[in-house]
Amino acid sequence: MRKNHYKRGQALVEFALLVPLFIFLFLGFIDLAWWTTSYLQLSNSVREATRSAMVNEFDAGTIKTKVCQYATTLDCTLIDYYDYVNLRETPIRVGDQVIITATYPYQPLTPGLNLILGDTPTVQSSVTLAPYYQQ
Repeated sequence: MRKNHYKRGQALVEFALLVPLFIFLFLGFIDLAWWTTSYLQLSNSVREATRSAMVNEFDAGTIKTKVCQYATTLDCTLIDYYDYVNLRETPIRVGDQVIITATYPYQPLTPGLNLILGDTPTVQSSVTLAPYYQQ
């Protein structure tokens, strides 16, 4: 009878040691899924904004608005457009080469993941479109 009492205590200790590991792994998989979703949305929105800039005349503010329109679950105030080619204050003419690069800082749900990764993980997307012919 005494031996069953020790086995229950051993199972409780094993459970207490493994539950945090399982929770960390579960939240890590959720973070990976959200990071992938953020990457796909940013990539799609930059691609659509670049395509719209190639087909229509746009300026930099309109392109930023177009990126935010397609990135529905991302916070548009955190999207950083750090590299523009041909995105100037004057409208982009139809047929110009357009390069849009955007980054988005991802805030993970898993506590302590920033300590493992070092910095805040970011999602980056860049799209280049050039005309088939030059005028």
